[in-house]
Amino acid sequence: MRKFIFSILICLVVATTAATQNYKALEWDVLGAKYLITHQEGDAIGLFSELRINLNDRIAVGLKQEWQFFGDYFSEPTRGQGIGSSIALTADYYVLNNSNSRGFVGIAVGHFNNSETTQLGEDIGGSGWGFVPRIGYKYAFLRVIAEYNYTFKQGFPNFVAIGLAVHLGGRSKI
Repeated sequence: MRKFIFSILICLVVATTAATQNYKALEWDVLGAKYLITHQEGDAIGLFSELRINLNDRIAVGLKQEWQFFGDYFSEPTRGQGIGSSIALTADYYVLNNSNSRGFVGIAVGHFNNSETTQLGEDIGGSGWGFVPRIGYKYAFLRVIAEYNYTFKQGFPNFVAIGLAVHLGGRSKI
């Protein structure tokens, strides 16, 4: 396990000193909020934070942690609050690079969890793997994003999300 963590740290150090010529190497979406459009009764909201490394002027990779608040997603009362969570590896390709205004397309792959227990003690929901195609636009310190969360497990809802995030770093060096 120590070798794995050490390898990850070495990769991060190498990546932060990589060939990004015009943009700062690290970006962080400190706080992002999303409106989730589900196919179930009622919609939901989400909060997320994402750390990215610009490998070069066109490609960024990162790690995103997200919390979804579904409320009454399940048809029967639950003991929990209807909160789902996900953690995903992300990759973005910037198709437009005009100083601090950048358009991108990307994908994320990760693990989703929406496990709940009903009032009768039955386990519902579940966890599993999924992917998230996304498109967005970054201007100065704001990032607007639209994405579709698709999971391979029936217990977790698939949804379209529209979000806005405040981010630090990653700005033009010029």
